[in-house]
Amino acid sequence: MVIKGRVAEAKVPKLQPDDDLFVLGKALSSDVILATGYMHVMPESFNDLTSGCLPEHPWRKFPFTTLMEFC
Repeated sequence: MVIKGRVAEAKVPKLQPDDDLFVLGKALSSDVILATGYMHVMPESFNDLTSGCLPEHPWRKFPFTTLMEFC
């Protein structure tokens, strides 16, 4: 596998790890992974932070979950 990767790097210079296109690909793939995790956690956090067990002030008067979503 390593040898095939080295051959591909030699034939296609854009596949080298220091190239801007490679860095952009890594950034986009990590964004997809983070967004997927975020979307799975978000509904649960809405339910937990609007629970009737929490005191009304400040937890249910201010949308903390939405604030964290936009940060």
